[in-house]
Amino acid sequence: MMTRGNVPPPCAASELEILRHIAAGHDAFTGCDANGDFRKRLQVLAGLRRAGLIDHAQRLTPAGYALLAQQGR
Repeated sequence: MMTRGNVPPPCAASELEILRHIAAGHDAFTGCDANGDFRKRLQVLAGLRRAGLIDHAQRLTPAGYALLAQQGR
């Protein structure tokens, strides 16, 4: 889901952290220690998919790369 033309929607810090992990080639679950962490991470990943920032295989989409570039990585 893109808004305002071709500008990605704003992201929370947790979403940006996951996008950075994925861009660096790490697993999306890097840094999860407890069961609650995994559940929260699943919810964030679902939101990133709905926003069109990652695909079903948890890879960055062009919109995800654009957001990271906009945030200065």
